[in-house]
Amino acid sequence: MLLHQFRSRVLDRENLWWLLCEMFGPKPLYFAAADDAQTITSPHLKVGRKTSSGLCNVFIVIAILCTKANFLYSIATALASDFTADKFFPLRLTGASMRQIIQILPIQSGTTALNVFQLAIFRVFGFGDKSHLTALALPQSTPPNFNSLATTITAWGGPSNIALPVYGNFQVVKSKIPTMLTLLWEFSQALHNDYTTRKTAGAALTFASVYKSLADKRIPSLPSGGIIPWVLVSDYVEYGICLSPTAQDLAEHIMPSSKSSKGSPSGPTAGLKHAADISKEEMPKDAAALAGVLRKIMQVLMEPGKEMKTVMKLVGACEEVQCRRVSVVDVEHALCKVSRQLGMVKKVKG
Repeated sequence: MLLHQFRSRVLDRENLWWLLCEMFGPKPLYFAAADDAQTITSPHLKVGRKTSSGLCNVFIVIAILCTKANFLYSIATALASDFTADKFFPLRLTGASMRQIIQILPIQSGTTALNVFQLAIFRVFGFGDKSHLTALALPQSTPPNFNSLATTITAWGGPSNIALPVYGNFQVVKSKIPTMLTLLWEFSQALHNDYTTRKTAGAALTFASVYKSLADKRIPSLPSGGIIPWVLVSDYVEYGICLSPTAQDLAEHIMPSSKSSKGSPSGPTAGLKHAADISKEEMPKDAAALAGVLRKIMQVLMEPGKEMKTVMKLVGACEEVQCRRVSVVDVEHALCKVSRQLGMVKKVKG
């Protein structure tokens, strides 16, 4: 298998470079899959130049997982630093910050209110800076000290705001931090209770229910429809606290129909437009149409079939490195990275 020795390797920049070159070059899997797509038919959807729905083909599937836009430059930039790895690396669990979080709080740590809260403050205040993540690590024996946390966090950034450039223009207002910490702790306690109740009953929390609970807290700087609520609940998916989002959940995130949403996220939307452009397909017009596209994409990713060897190779590589199946959270993450890589290439080209 492509990555049969990878799990035993240290996941440092040299080995990430090796992995990306295996996946993207010298003849990237994108182009190999494009060659395969001319004649292959999947049991789930046609994968020629056009599909029966007119909305989805294998070019979109591959565009979501790796953009062809100046790929060697993108890889070099992604591995230039921990920060750029967080911004550009297309596999969710292998960015520098996520690896730091997992080192501090292993995935099998168990679901407690404190661990739920720990993940929240990592994601909201420290992501993109390993020293900040280390400073936010909580002792497991005592409840969180909000005053101490607020003092630590407000020491970062400028006079009134803390910028987290790993998320683009996202900023936290310093005066709101005490309120944010209190509300995040309340949310964490409630989520832990809900998780315990559902687990006792042999059921699981859905992504949508956790996302709604977080949105309902109306936490400052975390508007419904923004990037942080989605990626935080996706972290809870990684830790087994809730189920992975459905295709409908992601479609509603990208093309929200709810009046309570504060808008659609620019990253996955731009990535989706790029995928549509290179596949010569029209963009879905609403969330229902997009959900249909995403379901077909997930069908191909989950069961590519023996005839789709290139897709199988790419998906297998992603799954081996992340030690889990590809899911909808990976599709959203990769769409964002495609968007960022395209933006980076445009800046370089002027």
